[in-house]
Amino acid sequence: YKYRFGAQISPTINWMSTNDKRITSNGVSAGFKFGFIAEYYFSKSYAVTSGLGFSLNQGGSLKYANAGNYWPNIAALPDSLRLGATPLAAGTSISYRLKYIEIPIGLKMRTRDFGFWRFFAELPIFTFGFLNTAKGDLTTKGAERTSENVSKAINGFNISWGVGLGADYEVSEKTALSAGLYFNQG
Repeated sequence: YKYRFGAQISPTINWMSTNDKRITSNGVSAGFKFGFIAEYYFSKSYAVTSGLGFSLNQGGSLKYANAGNYWPNIAALPDSLRLGATPLAAGTSISYRLKYIEIPIGLKMRTRDFGFWRFFAELPIFTFGFLNTAKGDLTTKGAERTSENVSKAINGFNISWGVGLGADYEVSEKTALSAGLYFNQG
């Protein structure tokens, strides 16, 4: 078959990092992806893949070593979160929960059949993500702000690249189950 269509359901593990040494990663978050995938096979073992996906609870947590204004353009913070003239104190931790609508495009390479099994590699995968919702939780000097709308502090468009390895198990002539391990960076 030249075309294959399917549904995707995937748990994710997310974290955030930065090149700024004053900001450190402060933990991981569990997320979830679901969507639809399509594959076009231009030869027996090579396909172009695409689809439409929805990523829920993506993001992570960052800790800021210095005081500063880490949420510009966000609704005014209450006085309990301020430190003098500086908006947020050193040691502030911010957790982000992001939801994206995604369009992935990739190249898939498959092995020959081994009984009911077939193995694959998908690389590269480029994903174009459009921010749907952005929520943030802020903790600083004994005060908290939860579920704040932080869409103005997050770029509305995310491009990521990735690679994946996995296996297909043929259930019937027209149905297969796939499982894989993927790494994406955006």
